[in-house]
Amino acid sequence: PTAAEALKGACTIASALTTGTDASALTLEGAEQTENGWIITFGYHVNGVKVRLGDDRYALRVVVEGDSITAFDYYCRAYTPLEQSAVLLPTSMAVAIASLQTGAELSLVYVDSGSEVISASWLAE
Repeated sequence: PTAAEALKGACTIASALTTGTDASALTLEGAEQTENGWIITFGYHVNGVKVRLGDDRYALRVVVEGDSITAFDYYCRAYTPLEQSAVLLPTSMAVAIASLQTGAELSLVYVDSGSEVISASWLAE
Protein backbone atom coordinates (compact mmCIF):
# COMPACT_ATOMS: atom_id res chain seq x y z
CA PRO A 1 0.00 0.00 0.00
CA THR A 2 1.01 3.61 -0.39
CA ALA A 3 1.65 5.71 2.72
CA ALA A 4 -1.68 7.47 2.15
CA GLU A 5 -3.57 4.17 1.92
CA ALA A 6 -1.90 2.82 5.07
CA LEU A 7 -2.61 6.05 6.92
CA LYS A 8 -6.26 6.00 5.84
CA GLY A 9 -6.69 2.47 7.21
CA ALA A 10 -4.91 3.33 10.47
CA CYS A 11 -7.05 6.46 10.93
CA THR A 12 -10.19 4.38 10.37
CA ILE A 13 -9.13 2.06 13.22
CA ALA A 14 -8.22 5.04 15.43
CA SER A 15 -11.61 6.63 14.86
CA ALA A 16 -13.47 3.37 15.47
CA LEU A 17 -11.67 2.88 18.79
CA THR A 18 -12.27 6.39 20.13
CA THR A 19 -15.46 7.81 18.61
CA GLY A 20 -18.35 7.76 21.07
CA THR A 21 -16.12 6.76 24.00
CA ASP A 22 -14.48 8.63 26.85
CA ALA A 23 -11.04 7.71 25.47
CA SER A 24 -8.69 10.58 24.71
CA ALA A 25 -8.16 11.55 21.10
CA LEU A 26 -5.24 9.97 19.27
CA THR A 27 -2.56 12.01 17.51
CA LEU A 28 -0.53 10.69 14.59
CA GLU A 29 3.12 10.25 15.58
CA GLY A 30 4.72 8.42 12.71
CA ALA A 31 4.65 6.14 9.71
CA GLU A 32 7.46 3.67 9.13
CA GLN A 33 7.75 1.71 5.91
CA THR A 34 8.62 -1.96 6.41
CA GLU A 35 9.49 -4.75 4.01
CA ASN A 36 5.83 -5.82 3.90
CA GLY A 37 3.96 -2.54 4.35
CA TRP A 38 3.71 0.13 7.03
CA ILE A 39 3.62 0.63 10.79
CA ILE A 40 1.54 3.66 11.76
CA THR A 41 1.82 4.98 15.32
CA PHE A 42 -0.38 7.30 17.36
CA GLY A 43 0.07 8.94 20.75
CA TYR A 44 -1.79 11.12 23.21
CA HIS A 45 -1.49 14.83 23.96
CA VAL A 46 -3.02 16.82 26.82
CA ASN A 47 -3.38 20.56 26.24
CA GLY A 48 -0.88 20.28 23.39
CA VAL A 49 1.73 18.49 25.53
CA LYS A 50 2.82 14.97 24.56
CA VAL A 51 2.03 12.10 26.93
CA ARG A 52 5.00 9.77 27.39
CA LEU A 53 3.77 6.19 27.82
CA GLY A 54 7.17 4.58 28.23
CA ASP A 55 9.96 3.33 26.03
CA ASP A 56 8.76 2.06 22.67
CA ARG A 57 5.11 2.25 23.70
CA TYR A 58 2.41 3.96 21.70
CA ALA A 59 -1.26 4.69 22.28
CA LEU A 60 -2.03 2.88 19.02
CA ARG A 61 0.27 0.94 16.71
CA VAL A 62 -1.23 -0.32 13.45
CA VAL A 63 0.50 -2.81 11.14
CA VAL A 64 -0.58 -2.62 7.50
CA GLU A 65 0.57 -5.34 5.11
CA GLY A 66 -0.66 -5.52 1.54
CA ASP A 67 -4.23 -4.28 1.51
CA SER A 68 -4.96 -5.42 5.09
CA ILE A 69 -4.49 -4.30 8.63
CA THR A 70 -2.80 -7.37 10.06
CA ALA A 71 -2.37 -6.25 13.67
CA PHE A 72 -2.87 -3.40 16.06
CA ASP A 73 -2.06 -2.66 19.71
CA TYR A 74 -4.19 -0.12 21.55
CA TYR A 75 -3.49 1.36 24.97
CA CYS A 76 -6.78 3.05 25.86
CA ARG A 77 -6.49 6.04 28.17
CA ALA A 78 -8.78 8.94 29.12
CA TYR A 79 -7.02 12.09 30.28
CA THR A 80 -8.74 14.99 32.00
CA PRO A 81 -6.60 18.04 32.80
CA LEU A 82 -6.67 19.09 36.44
CA GLU A 83 -7.52 22.66 37.33
CA GLN A 84 -4.31 23.09 39.31
CA SER A 85 -1.05 23.83 37.53
CA ALA A 86 1.87 21.44 37.61
CA VAL A 87 4.90 22.43 39.66
CA LEU A 88 7.95 22.29 37.42
CA LEU A 89 11.53 23.45 37.56
CA PRO A 90 11.85 26.90 35.99
CA THR A 91 12.71 26.66 32.29
CA SER A 92 16.16 28.20 32.81
CA MET A 93 17.07 25.51 35.37
CA ALA A 94 15.76 22.71 33.15
CA VAL A 95 17.77 24.06 30.19
CA ALA A 96 20.91 24.26 32.35
CA ILE A 97 20.50 20.66 33.52
CA ALA A 98 19.74 19.39 30.00
CA SER A 99 22.86 21.12 28.67
CA LEU A 100 24.95 18.70 30.75
CA GLN A 101 23.93 15.96 28.28
CA THR A 102 25.63 16.50 24.93
CA GLY A 103 23.11 16.72 22.12
CA ALA A 104 20.07 16.33 24.39
CA GLU A 105 16.88 18.13 23.46
CA LEU A 106 14.62 19.41 26.23
CA SER A 107 10.87 18.90 26.04
CA LEU A 108 7.90 19.16 28.34
CA VAL A 109 5.91 15.91 28.59
CA TYR A 110 3.31 14.27 30.74
CA VAL A 111 4.54 10.96 32.10
CA ASP A 112 1.98 8.16 32.26
CA SER A 113 3.32 5.40 34.47
CA GLY A 114 -0.01 3.59 34.64
CA SER A 115 -1.38 5.38 37.69
CA GLU A 116 -4.58 7.43 37.72
CA VAL A 117 -2.76 10.77 37.69
CA ILE A 118 -0.14 11.83 35.17
CA SER A 119 2.47 14.44 35.96
CA ALA A 120 4.24 17.00 33.82
CA SER A 121 8.02 16.72 33.63
CA TRP A 122 10.97 18.08 31.76
CA LEU A 123 12.61 15.42 29.61
CA ALA A 124 16.10 15.65 28.09
CA GLU A 125 16.73 13.15 25.29
